Amino acid sequence: MDDILTPFVRDKGYDWEVSNDETPFDLWSLQGEIPPSFESTAEKRWVKENKASPYTLPEKLPLKLVLVLSPGVTGC
Repeated sequence: MDDILTPFVRDKGYDWEVSNDETPFDLWSLQGEIPPSFESTAEKRWVKENKASPYTLPEKLPLKLVLVLSPGVTGC
């Protein structure tokens, strides 16, 4: 990364800092939307569409949990 930034930052006399974090989901958002739960329907849609978008409560639940809570589904 430093090699990429050097001509635009260091060579022009600027200081810079690069930081990589795994920030908890409830502390960040994309386009104003808090990221959906891991392995949820909404997360899969975000990945497929390659963008953030609003989602409903059922879409926020993990897929396995949705199957367990769905009427008429035994989970066997």
